Amino acid sequence: MSPALAPRMWGAHLLMVLAVVATSLLGWWQWTVSQGHKADQSASLAHATPVPLSTVMGHNDAFPGAETGRPAVLEGVWVPSGTVYVGGHQGGYWVATPLAIGDSATDPAIYVVRGWVAKAGTAPAAPSGTARLVGWMQPPENGGLTDDDPNDDVLPELAIADAMNHVKQDLYSGYAVVADAERGWPAADAAINDGTAGLKPAQPNSTPKAGFTTGLRNALYAFEWWVFGLFAIYIWWRYVREATSPDDEGEAEKAAQEDAVRSGS
Repeated sequence: MSPALAPRMWGAHLLMVLAVVATSLLGWWQWTVSQGHKADQSASLAHATPVPLSTVMGHNDAFPGAETGRPAVLEGVWVPSGTVYVGGHQGGYWVATPLAIGDSATDPAIYVVRGWVAKAGTAPAAPSGTARLVGWMQPPENGGLTDDDPNDDVLPELAIADAMNHVKQDLYSGYAVVADAERGWPAADAAINDGTAGLKPAQPNSTPKAGFTTGLRNALYAFEWWVFGLFAIYIWWRYVREATSPDDEGEAEKAAQEDAVRSGS
């Protein structure tokens, strides 16, 4: 039997196992706490007080990634002729209509996902006239899908390059998903003609990203516990190696005996 499996070594093995299990569990607990902090901040940003679209981005700006999933107030005029169905969402199709931001239907527009239907072409008539609503800002979908028929009103994804074929004005570099009314949002932000009638709510692709430092302390605690676990394994390995290797005196005596035998022969 290996010396490392001798009964006198069982206590060391048990201590090592307990130490590794304890540090692993404590590290995982700290990690889940750090992720919980990130999720809380993300939810807080998604349900924060909406700000005007103009403070988030202009129609010539690249989509600001830091604003992903944040609520913004959208005011303008619907462009019903630009309505499209976007496949691959919630087992059906998003219904998206451009909202010209300004007083005229020819102003630069942002596509607004008003809701969801199971089959393309089955949505109620697109809204018209002025509107005021809150939408969650989203970056354009750029999965590389090809629109097989640019002339129809069905898109494989809400890519701005494809959507431009359906409007006559400039488009914002992102889109918005109509947000449900939130308790605590100012009354002035209440939806007016948000175009959601007859549609099921659409779910945004992306939620706000929490800051890098959010939950960082707990994440570092997690890694610290896991390092302790590795250190415990190292101490156990050193102890077992030293406890099961022959002592120096025994080795020296054995070597002397072998030399004596060789000399006598």
